[in-house]
Amino acid sequence: MNSTDPDDRDTAFEILAEIDSEESNKLLLGLIDDEFEYIQLQALGHLKSHYPAEVKAQSLALQRSANDNVRLQAGEIYRFTETQVKYSIS
Repeated sequence: MNSTDPDDRDTAFEILAEIDSEESNKLLLGLIDDEFEYIQLQALGHLKSHYPAEVKAQSLALQRSANDNVRLQAGEIYRFTETQVKYSIS
């Protein structure tokens, strides 16, 4: 998770996402603000049901990306988590 090589972090994501436990998901939270947007999107997509508030905040930030595809994916994740957060408060 702390490797400077994004391929290592991508591999760690794949392994931890496959495990999908409370502990592995807590570790994945560290990737939602990775320097590479594709890694952030992977983590956000996986964690959106587990940590909707955290994912909502980061997906909102990603909607300012210069990359159209990143903005589109972040918007979809944001809308999903907006619904999740809304219903968890009610």
